[in-house]
Amino acid sequence: MAVSAKVDIRIKRVYDAPSPGDGQRVLIDRLWPRGLSRERAAVDEWARELAPSVELRRWFGHDPGRFAEFRERYRAELSAQSKRLAELRTGAQRGRVTLLFSAKDREHNDAVVLAEILGEGARATSKAGGSPRLSADSVRATASFRAALRRFERTSEQIARKHDLTPQRYLLLLMIKGAADGSQRSTVGELTERLQLAQHTVTELVGRAEQAGLIRRERGTQDARVSYLQLTPEGERRLAGAFTDHQAERRALLAALKRAG
Repeated sequence: MAVSAKVDIRIKRVYDAPSPGDGQRVLIDRLWPRGLSRERAAVDEWARELAPSVELRRWFGHDPGRFAEFRERYRAELSAQSKRLAELRTGAQRGRVTLLFSAKDREHNDAVVLAEILGEGARATSKAGGSPRLSADSVRATASFRAALRRFERTSEQIARKHDLTPQRYLLLLMIKGAADGSQRSTVGELTERLQLAQHTVTELVGRAEQAGLIRRERGTQDARVSYLQLTPEGERRLAGAFTDHQAERRALLAALKRAG
């Protein structure tokens, strides 16, 4: 069978129904999906060796705010799996390969990163001599942006803790105060969408913030079944302190993004 330079990679949640168009179904989680039989999963291959390490998975905790650094750390771990990646890439050049994952967040997970790596490797080897031609200026600008993004995330965590906020709680307050409609209030459903977390995770995060006196609930005037979340004066005070302290890093990140664009 001829091998194409292009790879046909798809990602799919393992709990979604299998379809003939999935091609080779490869599970890349370290643990078997909870509550799912092998018959229902219809997995052709279980590539546990490509899963993030236990330490990295626990550190990430499916927190979208940590995804950029998770991506870098996971890429570093996968550098030791070059042979296995090459095998999977070759398979995806011969026919479709679907990477299966268990996480509820479809945009911030290990399959997203692995698909990126497999695609990058195929593009690189399709160039003459196997070496892609890159603009030094564009690479330098992109590297500067990625460095600025990592500094931004780390600084954000440090500043949040300085104001007695966990990184997740700081992000929660920021999303409520910065509601897309300008109302400075949000529902749990809206926060679930913006934070890209499972609803039960957001509900727990909201409950802890309420207990800490940082947010309060308000019934909707048009529909009493809808609860809106707003910051309390204490929540406003802590968010304002952290947000102000982070101003310099925000400016640096925006400048780096413009250069990379």
